[in-house]
Amino acid sequence: MNSMANILAQIIENSHTAIKINNNDYIKDGILYCGNCNTKKQSLINVQGMEFKPMCLCKCGIEKRNSLEIEQKNRDIVTAKLERLSLLNQHNLLKGRLKDIYLDSFIKNKNNEKALNIAKDFINKFSNKSKGLLFSGDVGTGKSYISAIIANELVKRGKTAIMLNLNSLISDTDNQNALLKQLALADLIIFDDLGTERQTSYGFERAYDFINARYITEKPTIYTTNKSVDEMIKCENIDQKRMYDRILGSTNIIRLKGDSLRVEQAKKAYIL
Repeated sequence: MNSMANILAQIIENSHTAIKINNNDYIKDGILYCGNCNTKKQSLINVQGMEFKPMCLCKCGIEKRNSLEIEQKNRDIVTAKLERLSLLNQHNLLKGRLKDIYLDSFIKNKNNEKALNIAKDFINKFSNKSKGLLFSGDVGTGKSYISAIIANELVKRGKTAIMLNLNSLISDTDNQNALLKQLALADLIIFDDLGTERQTSYGFERAYDFINARYITEKPTIYTTNKSVDEMIKCENIDQKRMYDRILGSTNIIRLKGDSLRVEQAKKAYIL
């Protein structure tokens, strides 16, 4: 075998390493085809009377590669944007179990199917003028979970999405003004666990300042809370009431019901 043939043989060997053969792939006319899109995963070339069959990307393989390249490009865009939001990003809750969850990992049940459809619609139609969302429900019903999925999906699309806890922001006393300014720059802000902020005049005042800073931008904001909408409407504390008025006036409300997802998962994991 001459040097050209040796080079081709090495290329073919590398192609077989790079491209995976799936169980549903099949052979037709001596060529491997993808079992999903029914297009070729092998090509036939003839060099100096010798036939070679290097692997190649099928149609769905090309689409997946292109999609991954776009996602990575969008992540790079978000990383650059987050440099302007460095102080705010220090408080970002999208890490650990909330970091890499997406629509395809959504744990669906009869109680959250409507919320899933709303989340998909919100993601697909997202713009800086989208109306926000308020997820209300008992502990463990998936409010933070579905909000994080929305955020992560938008990050894949090149949007800046940050999940925050008001107590954490209020405690950062050295950076209050800078945090208020950075709230206006993000494409999406999620205020998680609303209603757990300090029950003091100062706590309510600062919480209102953060919510209002986002409200006046008219950009979409998502809120999660254990409180019912009725509790928020009937709230008698003036400081809290004006905060809730801002929230209720700028969001579509989704009530999540049912048992705690964490309890359900714990039961499934219990092996004794």
